[in-house]
Amino acid sequence: MHRSVIVESEIAVSPERVYEAWTNPSEFVQWWGDDTYYRIAGGDVEAKVGGKWNVHGIFHKDQVPFTICGEYLRVEPAKTLLFTWHQSWLEGVTTGVEMLIMGLYPSGTLIKVRHMDDPSDELAEGHRAGWLMVLRWMKEYLEAPAPVPS
Repeated sequence: MHRSVIVESEIAVSPERVYEAWTNPSEFVQWWGDDTYYRIAGGDVEAKVGGKWNVHGIFHKDQVPFTICGEYLRVEPAKTLLFTWHQSWLEGVTTGVEMLIMGLYPSGTLIKVRHMDDPSDELAEGHRAGWLMVLRWMKEYLEAPAPVPS
């Protein structure tokens, strides 16, 4: 039986800003990761149906490089993304992710991530924990005060 997990986060920015932070490689390298677990170093995104995406980085604990990649199955800018998800350290396992980006005017955006088709409870729990980290990193980045010009 395949498992799914759902995580949510409210972020005090517009849905358009959330979408940009997720689909723009020059942005997601600024927020996706931390100095404890891993950091995304780069990637490519072709945010259209059939478009490919990938990110790469290094796990800090053992300095092992990794990639996560997939293909977009549905793209509604600033509303919905549906894509496949393949992690390089899980050979032969491809799962799916649905990201709903919902405006909460005037307070910001609710992001709901559903990670689908995990083949085990252990992998589903790992994805739940991972998405909680990713959404926290995104929230911290997007809600940070703008730098004051000198």
